[in-house]
Amino acid sequence: MFVAWALLSGLGSVLHTVEFVEDLEGLKARSVTPGTFFLEASDGKFTDEDLNEEGNAFARTYFKFEGDGFLSDY
Repeated sequence: MFVAWALLSGLGSVLHTVEFVEDLEGLKARSVTPGTFFLEASDGKFTDEDLNEEGNAFARTYFKFEGDGFLSDY
């Protein structure tokens, strides 16, 4: 779900915004589920290549296990 949110929020890398734009369009149109998109477009692997610089900075900050962020939201 995070990957789908990030990509739909403009945090995706050129891998998704240019090279695999058709897959991203399916996600935007809600014609494919986030899970299916993730498995098909990323082979089920989430790496720093999936996000742009801003997206990676957000992920590094948000998913730290200390302070406010993912755990406090969870």
